[in-house]
Amino acid sequence: LKVGDHISTVTNLPNFGNSRVLEKGTKTNEELAWFLGLYIGDGWMEYDKEKYRRVGIAINQRDREIKEAIIEIAKKQFQIDFSLSADGERVRSKKGMRLVNILQKNGFAGKALTKRIPNWVFTLPLKQRLAFLAGYIDADGTVRKRTLSNRAGNPSITSANKNLLQDARKLAQFCGIGVSKITEFTGSCFGKAATG
Repeated sequence: LKVGDHISTVTNLPNFGNSRVLEKGTKTNEELAWFLGLYIGDGWMEYDKEKYRRVGIAINQRDREIKEAIIEIAKKQFQIDFSLSADGERVRSKKGMRLVNILQKNGFAGKALTKRIPNWVFTLPLKQRLAFLAGYIDADGTVRKRTLSNRAGNPSITSANKNLLQDARKLAQFCGIGVSKITEFTGSCFGKAATG
């Protein structure tokens, strides 16, 4: 380089991507992408006689808006009813085989330590990718309080699944969001050792 040379820097990635057809008549959109992000963080499939039968999502008792959104989106997108558990800590599909099949067919099988973000999520339009990340942050994340050194109130995600965190980190970068490295720590959760 010499004085007077022009330098270009990338400040944003182009908006690209297409919605995905999850099944005939069900195509991704922003609210469905958010639902899937929430599922990847706090969702599970319940067994009955060695087969998955229904879907559950853990939620904080105080997150009334999230509970209502899950119930509304499941009804609107999948025509499946979810109900709130007696303790208010989770919602479960009443009859969920259709949703189980959609999730499995589209790469959302797995347990807490084995789930991954399916590759096709990276090919969604930018707004859907951001909605997916928002759902995942609603499940496993928090937004830190704004301080002098943290003016933006940055989100952070905690998970025992390092591969899932790496996937989320890549997806955020792919959306043009600056990210930090993944930091490992050991803490206590429900009286047991936990690594995140």
